[in-house]
This record gives sequence, C-alpha cells and structure tokens, in this order.
Amino acid sequence: MAGQENLSLSDRTCMRANRSVCITIVIVSIFLILMYLGQILQGIMGVRRAVIIALMIAVPMLLSMIYFARLPLSLNYRHFAITMFYVVFEVSCLSSKVFVYNLFIFPVMIAAMMYFNCNLEIRFAVVNNILVVFNGIYSVKVLGASDRTSLNQIYMTVLIVVILNISIYIASKVAEVHNKEELAELAAEQQRQEEMMQSIISAGKLINRSTQSIKGTVGEVSEATNNVAQSMCDVSAGMENTVSSIQEQTVMTERIQGIIKDTVDIAGRLETIAVQSDKNVMVGQQFVEEVVSGTNGMESESRAVRENMGELHEHTKDMEKIVSIINEISSRTSLLSLNASIEAARAGEAGRGFAVVAEEIRKLSEQTKNSTGDIQQIIDKLNVNAEDTLSSMDTVMTEMDKQVSMIHEIEDNFGSIKESIGKLKIDAADMSARAVSLKDTNAVLIDNNSSLSSASEEISAASEETTAMCTQNSERLMDVNRVIEELAAEAARMNEYIEQYTVTRDKKGLL
Repeated sequence: MAGQENLSLSDRTCMRANRSVCITIVIVSIFLILMYLGQILQGIMGVRRAVIIALMIAVPMLLSMIYFARLPLSLNYRHFAITMFYVVFEVSCLSSKVFVYNLFIFPVMIAAMMYFNCNLEIRFAVVNNILVVFNGIYSVKVLGASDRTSLNQIYMTVLIVVILNISIYIASKVAEVHNKEELAELAAEQQRQEEMMQSIISAGKLINRSTQSIKGTVGEVSEATNNVAQSMCDVSAGMENTVSSIQEQTVMTERIQGIIKDTVDIAGRLETIAVQSDKNVMVGQQFVEEVVSGTNGMESESRAVRENMGELHEHTKDMEKIVSIINEISSRTSLLSLNASIEAARAGEAGRGFAVVAEEIRKLSEQTKNSTGDIQQIIDKLNVNAEDTLSSMDTVMTEMDKQVSMIHEIEDNFGSIKESIGKLKIDAADMSARAVSLKDTNAVLIDNNSSLSSASEEISAASEETTAMCTQNSERLMDVNRVIEELAAEAARMNEYIEQYTVTRDKKGLL
C-alpha cells in the first residue's frame, strides 16, 4: 500500500493482521457459498433455501471487506470482522447436519493470532466453545443428528476444537509476554540514551560558547599586543629627542605598563577558559562513553527480541505438527471408510445401509482434509509474517550499528578537541609568563627613566626587548588563533554528527 513505509511498526502490524483476517474471512465465506451452491446441483437442498443461505453468508463477508477497504488501520476492525464471521459461522453450522462445519472457525482464529492479543484469543476461544456446544445441541435436538455416527462426529469435532483452542491460546500467550517484556526494555534503553544524548548536545553547545569566548579574548590580546608594539616604536623614536622628551617617554611607559597589566589579566582569563573547556570536554567524553554503553545494551536487547521472534516461528511449526496429526486422523478415517465400503459390498443387500454410513464417513474425511489444508495455508502466512518481522529486526540492528559507529566518531572528535585544548592551555600559560616578564621589564624601564644619563641606553634596550617580546607574543597569538580555528572546526563537526544522530532518531521514531 502506498505510503506504508511512513507508518509506525504498530500500525503496520495492525494493518497486516486486519488484512490477514479479512482475506481469511473472504476465502472461508466463498468456500461455504460454493458448498451450498453445490448442494443445489446435488439435489440435497432446494434452490431458494441454498441461495438465501449463500446471501446470508455473502453479506457479512462484503461488510468486512468494505470496512477494511475504508479503515485498514482501525483497531476496532478485529471486533467487527470477527462478529461478522460469527454470523457466517452460525448460518453455515445451523443450516446443515454436517457438524464438521464447526471447524471452519479455526482459519480465522489462527489469523487473529497476528494481533498478539492474548485477551482477544481468550474471548474468541470462549465464544467459539460456547457456539460449538450450542451447535452440537442444536444438531441433535433440532436437526435430528442423533445417530451414533453423527454423535461420534460431534464429539470428535468438539474435542478437536478444545485442543486447537488450547494450543492457539498458549502460542498467543507466549508471544504476548515476550513482546511486552522486550519492548519495555527497549523503550527504557532508548529513553536513557536520549537523556545522555541531550547531555552531549548541551556539552557541545557549551564548548561552542567557550570557543567563541576564547576567540574574542584572543582578539583583545592581539589588539593589546599591537598597542604595546606601537608604543615601543614610539618609545624608540622618542629616544632620538632631547632630554625634554624623556617626560613624554615616562608617560608612554606608564601607559605601556597599564596595557601590559591588561595583557596579563587577559592571558589569565584565557588560561582559565582553557581549563574550563578541558573539563567540559572530559564531561562530554564521559557522556559519550555512557551512550556507547547504553547503545551496546540496546543492541543486546534487540538481538534478544529477534531470538524471541525465532521462538514464535518455532511455535508455528508446532502447530503444523498438530495439523499433520489431524491429517493423519483424516487419512485413517478415509481408510476405515474404504474398508467399510468393501465389507458392505460383500454383504450385498444387507450391507447397503452400512455402505451409506461408510460414504458419509468418507465425505467427512475429505472435508476434514480440506479444512486442515486451509489451516496449513494460514500457518504458512503466519510463518511469512514472522520472517518479515525477523527481517525488520535485522534492519533495525543495521541502523543501530550505524548509530554506534557515529557515536564512536563523536568520541574520537572529543579526543581531538581535548588535545587541541591541551595545546591551548600550554600556549596560554606561556603567554601569561611572557606577559608577566614583560611587565617586570617595563617596570624596570620606568625606574630607570629617573636617571637622565643612562635613560637613553636603558630605555632603548628595554624597547628592543619589549618589541621582541611583542613579536613573540604575536607569533604565540597566531598559534593560539590557529588552535582556536581547529577547535571551532572540531566543534562544527561535532554539531554535524549530533544533527545526523537527531535526524536518524526522528526517522526511526516515525517508523
């Protein structure tokens, strides 16, 4: 059906079960209609009565088909369709002395197992047993099926009904219990994984903000360093002036001292931010490790679900064995009928009545064989659906493997980010130490300005040293800026992985 790939797993399961029940009802109803129309040709039943019964069977069948065609995903369809089939079932059973018609309920009952609803199977079995007992009493009291052969047929049919009801209930109960337990565990694992991924996303956003803050701080440091370099150039140029310019140089060195102090403060903040970013990355790595652990647990639970679906597949094979036993009983009944016919032929005129009984037994055996053939077809369909479910579980496990690979890539990116931040910490500490050294050197420069005789040489040397330090600081800032760019690139890659995970998670949630 178009658009079925966008349905959830529960909706697809409901649609398959509704379709299976609808098809089974149509097949059984058409078979019953053909049987009653065949009785017209055999002269067993009048044309008018047979046509009325066939119409009474066809109307509920058509209503079930129309309901499914309009609302294939309806949860109420199961109740409506089964009720309609009960009408078909009772019309066929109460209109004929052939009690084996009561077995035609089982193809629909087996198809209803696809709902994986134990309570529905219990109600179905109880109503089925009540109707079979009622039909047996009706056949004896109203239709006059009180001879030994008919009674044996009724008793045998009731026994088969009880055995099949018990078998179907056990299989449904096992499937329902396993599905509920495994789905609950998978939901819990998915919830834990979702919480851990939210923590990772928060950590990623925090790292992004920290990176932007570091980038701004580095810009301030770079600007301050440029100001220091410019000031040192001004100091060097001022050394060529007369003694009167020394006062101006003193003012300029004091200004430089303030700038250097700001540089030391900025370097300290940069180092603090780098340490905090390192802690955030470590927290993010812990979150990723927890996600990996949770994903591995979820993968293990998915494998357990697949194994349980395999066990359900084995239960359907056990049902096939029961059908084989019924077929064997039918074959033996047919053989007994053949022997009885031979003995009746030998008895001549005296065995004519016995021959009629043998013929009825042969017909009963053939009908039983046909019914078990229909049941076998339903079981085959159930096997196909079980195999489809196993295939879907394989697809889910493949997607989970992709998700695990993606999380490992995120973990590797966290490692790269941590390494980059480590380099940033080293560079920030080195820059802070150099800024402190520059501050001390500039303080010496200010003190030496009081001596006019040595002021020129000392200030010139200090200016050259300060210029060299500014050059080194500029180089360090370039390294820091490169590390920050790498950190930003890694953070962007991490955001892409998080977005890919979110898209994959939303897609799986829709399915």
